[in-house]
Amino acid sequence: MKTIFDIPPNFSVKFNEAVAQLLKEQQKTLAVAESFTGGAVTASLVEIEGISKHLIEGIVAYTEKAKINRLNVSESILSQYGAVSIETVYEMAANILTLAECDVSLATTGYASGENAGLCYIAAGEKEGIHIFKYNFQGTRKEIIEQGKLAALFHLYKLLKKI
Repeated sequence: MKTIFDIPPNFSVKFNEAVAQLLKEQQKTLAVAESFTGGAVTASLVEIEGISKHLIEGIVAYTEKAKINRLNVSESILSQYGAVSIETVYEMAANILTLAECDVSLATTGYASGENAGLCYIAAGEKEGIHIFKYNFQGTRKEIIEQGKLAALFHLYKLLKKI
């Protein structure tokens, strides 16, 4: 089954360049909190020259303990809703926005393999609000992570373009 994320690999390079350009033009700063994408979003952005003025940090909080310790995700949220949930990705995005003192945040949580492989949540936000998106990607572990990275960049781009 094809999705809008079945695009050539070089598209992500162009897309990360577009996001970086918007951050530069708007003089905004960004912090990223990743789980199932394992740093792929941040890695794609650090390829861009000059991004260090705009990318505050990228945190890979893969376990629940890391989400609690590094991103201040509430233990009660994790126990009630789980690590892969709307509530958790919201807290990841909202908390890193505050912790990093940045203008824009991006967060990913999901399953790249296993019984629920492909289920993921992405949050893109700023002080005015956090937008959350749910996906059920299909494919191998590597393909699911790549689709998640592209979806995250897509939503960050839309947030910055205000579309």
